[in-house]
Amino acid sequence: MNSSKFLLSAFLAFFFCFSGTAQPDTMSEPVGATTPEELKMNIIKFNLVSPVFLNFSLQYERVINKFLSATVTGRFMPKSTVPYINSFYNDIFGSSDPAIEEAFKGMKISNYGASVELRFYVGKKGYGKGFYIAPAYRFSRIEMSHLVFVYNDYPGIEESLTFSGYSNANYGGLLLGAQWFLGKYITLDWWFFGPLAGVQNADVAAASSYPLSPNDQQILKQKLEDWDMPLTDKTVEVNAHGASLGLHGWMFGYNFGLALGVRF
Repeated sequence: MNSSKFLLSAFLAFFFCFSGTAQPDTMSEPVGATTPEELKMNIIKFNLVSPVFLNFSLQYERVINKFLSATVTGRFMPKSTVPYINSFYNDIFGSSDPAIEEAFKGMKISNYGASVELRFYVGKKGYGKGFYIAPAYRFSRIEMSHLVFVYNDYPGIEESLTFSGYSNANYGGLLLGAQWFLGKYITLDWWFFGPLAGVQNADVAAASSYPLSPNDQQILKQKLEDWDMPLTDKTVEVNAHGASLGLHGWMFGYNFGLALGVRF
């Protein structure tokens, strides 16, 4: 089963299991609930941090009981240059290869993803309020273009190929955070600790504007194989029409955010 079918199945299962009903459910709502705070078991939230990174993120949280809730989050980033690319490049690759640095600076990406969490509220108040611990799963797809790779096929002669392609990544991680109720209907959710680790698979390819000679192919293949990518296995294929790269490796990230929500 591919990642998109898995996510659709997970979302449908989540929706049918935890969507609100017209009548109170003793399995998901506190026995003897009498206050509006206890009966508002659904929260829709917007991540206030996401626009800083040129993306938009919405989350739905369903409170199951005093100690447990489940969330589904969707995220979308329209095509743009990579936010804070200089910092990203220096952290991942260092500054030893100007060709790689220039390639990433001109790259454009779009991104969408989804994640699910199971939140365990450990405080006395609960029902979606207070400190929580949450194991999490995230799927992310990045589509990229304008990745220009410059190389010298002969001394003093520069050539370039423009790559495009996609990357799929699956992450697992753990979140720590806290949620507050600001009055009867508004929530503030802050997750401040969220290390992630996962596996990425990527395929990118480029077409040459002219037929590559055997010597050109050999030089280009060597340059691409010398392109160092930490913790990543790389498959390079070059022919007279261009080149392709297959990437498989570990990815690490960090999840943090501040979301404003509405309870109902």
